[in-house]
This record gives sequence, C-alpha cells and structure tokens, in this order.
Amino acid sequence: MKKFIKIFVCTFLFTLSACASKEQKTEITVLAAASLIDALEEIKEIYSDENTTINISYGASGTLQNQIEQGVQADLFISASEKPVTQLTEKGYVSVSSILLKNNLVLIVPKDNTKIQHIKDILNDDVSHIALGEFESVPAGQYAKEALTNLNMLDAVTEKAVYGSDVRAVLQWVESGEADCGIVYESDALTSDNVRIVEKFYSNTHTEITYLMAKLKDSKHPAETINFMKYLSSDDAKKVWEEKGFLVN
Repeated sequence: MKKFIKIFVCTFLFTLSACASKEQKTEITVLAAASLIDALEEIKEIYSDENTTINISYGASGTLQNQIEQGVQADLFISASEKPVTQLTEKGYVSVSSILLKNNLVLIVPKDNTKIQHIKDILNDDVSHIALGEFESVPAGQYAKEALTNLNMLDAVTEKAVYGSDVRAVLQWVESGEADCGIVYESDALTSDNVRIVEKFYSNTHTEITYLMAKLKDSKHPAETINFMKYLSSDDAKKVWEEKGFLVN
C-alpha cells in the first residue's frame, strides 16, 4: 500500500510539473502579411524552441499597421512593404527592424484561361474583371498600381477592377473564376494549382518588393522575439522561403 501511495504521489507530482512547465511557455504574437501564411505556418511548426509558442495573425500590411497604432498587443510585425515599418518606426512603435525577403509581382489567370497571354491582353474587351489588392492598405495592390501606372494602363484597368482586402483574396477570386485575372506575388501564385502565371512584371515598373520584420517596442517578450527573428533568417527557414517562391537575401 505504501509503495502504491508513493508511486501515485510521484506520478501526481510529475504531472503537476509537466503542466506547470507547459503553462510557463512564452507566447509570441506575430502580425504578418497575408502572403506569408503558407511559409510561416510551416516555419512555425519546425521552430525548435520548445519553450516558445508562436501565435500568428495574418492580414494586409496596412491593416496590421493600423492595428498596431490602435494598441493591439504584438511582439513582431512582418510587412510586405517597407512603408508600414518606416511609418511605425517614425512614430516610435518599432525598436529594431531588418529586411527578410523579396518577391516578384505577377499577372495570373484561372488555369484554363487562354485568352490572356500577355499583360497587355487585360485591356481587351473580353476581360471584364481584374482583381487587385486595395491600393490604400494592401502592398500588392500598391505595387500593382505603380506598375500599371508606369505601363500607362492604370486608368483602363481600374475601370474593370475589383479590390481584395489582402493578396489572398485576390488569389481566391482568380482561382474561382470570379475574376478574369489578378495581380499577386509570385509566391502566392505558386501555392495554387488552379491558376497560371501569365507574365512577371519587370522590376523597373515598380518599387522593389521587400519584406521587413520589425520587433515592436511594446513587446512583452523581447528576447524570445529576437530569437525567432534570427530563426526566420536561418538556413532551415531559408529552405522553406525558397520552396514557397520567395527570394532570400
């Protein structure tokens, strides 16, 4: 009986210790551009720090910037454009930032679409719906606006445009056939078997697509956040980024 009680007590104490250890895990909150979802979810799963849990919310970079300015608690912000990070830095929300990735801008169509073979074809009369990210808050939309302006196509395209709240909404519209075509990042296009890349926009038509990661000043877990930032630039993470179509520095 004494032996049974001893085993029971040891087991009980071990369970309490395990639960306490689990409860002590640090939770880092990351706000990240929607175009990063596939890669970041995979990286999060292989991140080796057993004492840290990574919670990620995705959205348009401009929308996430607004959330930070409105007081949303977060540790790390990963933007698909330099502008949101620059503005947050100027306003005192960022303690440290660095370039993480780059990307290409591409025109996509539903996989079976054959009427659009070049970027100029989106001006044809039989193209009625062109999906773009919202110009104000979605970096992919801002890059698209810049490229279309430099190609002297913006006015004609906006007459046919439908606007998504983030780049993944644009992708979904093209996948479903609700839009004849759309402008997204190359990494987004590569996630789908239901779309075809028609053409890349030349890099001289738009600002270089650069992803920045920024540790926020109000981070409650600065050391753990820095560790995760380092991991995002590690060789293991780079393999994932490249497999998903991103360009790694």
